[in-house]
Amino acid sequence: MWLNSSPDKIVFVGDISFDNYVSQTRDWDYSGKYSATGAFPNMLANRIHYVFNLKGPSLLINSACTSAMYALHLAITSIRNGDCNSAIVAGFNWVMDPNYHIAMGKLEALSPSSRSHTIDASADGYARGERFAALPLKSASLATQDASPIRALIRGSAVNANGHTSGITNPSHASCAF
Repeated sequence: MWLNSSPDKIVFVGDISFDNYVSQTRDWDYSGKYSATGAFPNMLANRIHYVFNLKGPSLLINSACTSAMYALHLAITSIRNGDCNSAIVAGFNWVMDPNYHIAMGKLEALSPSSRSHTIDASADGYARGERFAALPLKSASLATQDASPIRALIRGSAVNANGHTSGITNPSHASCAF
């Protein structure tokens, strides 16, 4: 089984917003018994360690829309550098509280068509959505040795920052050029 194949695992979770924290901590008089440990974003990564009894670091990455991609890049880099033999990478966004949506509307960041047109001339904002995805990663040599099913090979990854653009939330088309 994948979880038992190596003692050295790192959990990387990318989370874009803190809706869960805002919702659970709005009124502590009505919060649940586990709100203190359930509300904090770092628990997304810690809970995976706890449930599967994993040993090793867990890390929450919050870099807005790129959080899951940063998590994936850090996991790949950690495996290649020998920091761990395998990793769990997850991306998470749960739209639970209206306040962030209202704030993004005031910023005029939301698409009037409710569609994201990523790296496209017709882009007019973004559409919020919920998602959770997780995938186990390990080096190809370890997967072959363990006879683990290999679904895909990741040949490379990179991260980048836009630098100065027309606004802090606006991407740089030059930085996004493929």
